[in-house]
Order: sequence, then C-alpha cells, then structure tokens
Amino acid sequence: MPSHAPIWTLSTPQVYENLSTSAQGLSEAEIAVRIKQHGFNELPEPAKRSLLLRFTDQLTHFMALLLWVAGGLAFVSGTPEVGWAVWAVIWINAGFSFWQEFQAEQALTALNKMLPAKAQVYRNGTLQSILVREIVPGDPIQLEEGDRIPADARLVSRTGEDSGLGFELDGQSAKLKPLTAPNLIVTKGSPLDVLNCCQQILKDGKIVELSAAARAEVTATNDRFASRGYRVLGVAAREQTEQPSQTDKELEQNLIFLGLVAMIDPPRVEVADAIAKCHQAGIHVTMVTGDYGLTAEAIAQQIGLVEGKARIVTGEEMSHLSDAQLAQILHQKSGLIFARFQPEQKLQLVQAYIKMGHIVAVTGDGVNDAPALTEADLGLAIGAGTNVAIESADLVLVKSDPIDATYALKLAKATYSKMTQNLFWATGYNVIGIPLAAGVAAPFGILLTPANAQAHPLRVVGAILMSVSTVVVSINAMLLRRIKLTD
Repeated sequence: MPSHAPIWTLSTPQVYENLSTSAQGLSEAEIAVRIKQHGFNELPEPAKRSLLLRFTDQLTHFMALLLWVAGGLAFVSGTPEVGWAVWAVIWINAGFSFWQEFQAEQALTALNKMLPAKAQVYRNGTLQSILVREIVPGDPIQLEEGDRIPADARLVSRTGEDSGLGFELDGQSAKLKPLTAPNLIVTKGSPLDVLNCCQQILKDGKIVELSAAARAEVTATNDRFASRGYRVLGVAAREQTEQPSQTDKELEQNLIFLGLVAMIDPPRVEVADAIAKCHQAGIHVTMVTGDYGLTAEAIAQQIGLVEGKARIVTGEEMSHLSDAQLAQILHQKSGLIFARFQPEQKLQLVQAYIKMGHIVAVTGDGVNDAPALTEADLGLAIGAGTNVAIESADLVLVKSDPIDATYALKLAKATYSKMTQNLFWATGYNVIGIPLAAGVAAPFGILLTPANAQAHPLRVVGAILMSVSTVVVSINAMLLRRIKLTD
C-alpha cells in the first residue's frame, strides 16, 4: 500500500512499492494509464500574445512614436507629402520587423523539435531512450555522466567508483578498468599507463619478466600503430590470489602485460574540407585532444590540419609551462597539437588564447569540454553530445557535421557585416532623418521657420533618408536568410 511518508525517508524496496513499480520498469499498458492520469512530464507553455498585439508593438515603440510625432508636425507645417512619407516608413518598418520576429520564433520552435530532450529509462525490463516529456511516475531512470536529471527523482542505486589511474581518452574521462573474472583480473587502458603497472609479460605463451628491452619493444610497437592514426589500448591481467576487498588501485599493480589492441577510427571525409574552408577564411585551427600525441599527429595530417612534422604539446609538458612560455608556443600559427590534455588544461589554453587577443571558438561534446565551451567567445557543442556540453555552448551543431561549423562561422561573419551596415543606416535614420523630416534642422545650421519649412528641400531629404535606411536594413535582413551552405 502506498506510503504517505516523504519519498526520501523510504528504503529502496519501499520506494518501488510506493510507486507501484520495479527495477524492471513499467509495462506499456501501465505507462498509457499513468500518462492519462498525470499528463506529460513538461511545464505548460506560457500564454502567447496575439499576432495583432505583437504587430501593434511595432507601431508603438519609442522610435515609432517619434516618427508619428514627426509626421504629425509635417502635416501641421503644411508639408503633407513629407508626413505621408514618414508615416509610410513606420508601416513598412513595422511590417518587416514583425515578419522577422515571427520567422525567428518559428525557427526557434523548429530547432527545439530537432533537439528534443531524451532520457534513458527501464521499461518492460529493457533500457530505452525516450523523450523526457514521456516519463511517468514510477519510471526507473538511468543517469550517466553529463546527463540532466529529467524529473523529480529518488536515488535508489549507483554503480562505479572513482579509482585507478586517471587520464583523458578521446576527450572523455576514462581510467584503467579492471574486469574481474574467476581467479583473473583483466585491465585495459592507455598502453604506456598499463605498461607502467606491469612487471611481467606474456610472450610465446609463457609469462616472463618484463625487461627494459621488452618495454622498449612494446613502446615502439605502440608508437608505430599510433603514427598510422590507430587508437591503441594496452591489456594486462593478474591472478586473483589476494582478498577481494582490495581496491582497484591495489589490483592494478604487478600486472602481466598481455598485448596491444589497435583500433582505426578514420576521420570523416568532410573534415578536411571544413579545415580548408577555415584556413581560407583566415581562421586558425588548433587540435586539443585526449589522444596519444602520435595518433593526434597522424589524424591531423590526414585532415590537412598540419603539413610535415607537428609540434606536439602534451598535458604533462603543459603542467610545467609558465604563462610566458605557453604564450611563446601559441605564437606558432600552424603545426601545433595539444595531446593528452586534462579538462582544466583545455580551459587554461582557451584563457591563454583570449589573453593574447584572439577570438576563440571551441567545439566539444563531453562533460569535460564544458568549462572550455563556457569560457570561449563562441562555444560550439555537438548535437549528439552530453546535456552539460549543450547547455554550456552558445551554438549547437544539430547534425554533428563539421562542415556546419564553417557554415556557422560564415553566417556569424555575414551577420556582423550586415549589422555594421544596419548600424550605419540606422544612425542616419535616427540622428539625421527624423530631425530633418520634422523640420528641426537647427543642429545643421539651418532654422526651418513656418515660412520656409513647407518647401525646404531638407525635409524631403530627411524623408528620403528615412525611407532608404529602412529599405536597406530590411534588405540586409533578407539577404542573411539567403546564405547557403555551399556558397
């Protein structure tokens, strides 16, 4: 029978009983019943103002009111043609502004649909990825690093423990991972880290002492694979003779080295084109990775990021550099790779580039990328990345396509250019056009009296300037929407 005690005071079995569920999750029939009973897991959308009222806003803001007054003064002073021109400008500007805001709202709605929030829950005994809005009371939710908690929940179990040798693997936090089997513990991780934990090696089916020559041979083999772009893991094991209460760190000592596992993960073909477009646009691209240095160099050469020998700065080397030494390295414009970097070092690198006066854009998809994404002038998150990365970024690449990054940068440049032009015209529109059209020309050394105001050409010039500036601003806005990915 459901308990009325606070959920956090209940034991795990009581939680399941209170919510009429189990660790295996709910059935489809029960889910339908609970959705009907409780509704969807989402907040109600705020009420929107009608389109008519939103259009009216474009006619009643401060600058529009000034123009209404200016047009009225034109009628009073006997120049109705100027008054009609000024009022026409108000309506034209209101129409363009309303349409732009409406399209922006539609685009934002479409974007939210392209990036729906999802969560992993157990249903019918299987782990499923569902929309957050479809979560119902009683759903067992599985959370992973970087996930956003999708609903009010009670923690009933957890797995995993932070222990072992910490390092970065492919931008994600990783550790030597012991896999326990009967009388055997197998460990995998960075080859050199694994090798440092080994005292013996399996060679020709026999376990022998790991000599300096054998260590050098393993290191050379690892480097040979890495220099061809392979990602390499080292595998080791030990017999389980000690008490099972030993910590992972204790279990990862005195291991037997078993061998290397090399995996190829070639870069996507469009990456090279994206890098080339960045270079053509004057954008300097720097690789920051958790990969082994030689692997990073090989991949950088494949995508055209570096030519010839690269300058590889490891996380270990970075930790010993002063700010002045780092700045000296960053003056190198090409062939620079940062490998085996920790999250705090990536953040330090971004801060160093900004301190040197650079405009910095950072791409990332993991939890560890969040600090750098936040610190950068422009954070670009990958759409398939973690919630933390997406929320830390300024822009999200929905399709996870590298060419989209160059498109986003191109659009940003075009937007800046058009905004600069709009600022110029809007300044003339507000500072010069309105006073002239209203007959207030004293700032320009001319006093428009009732006797000369009606026919004075400056009033017509002011009206024309206002009309031209409105048209230019509107055309620039439309041109931004016509920029194509292939342009």
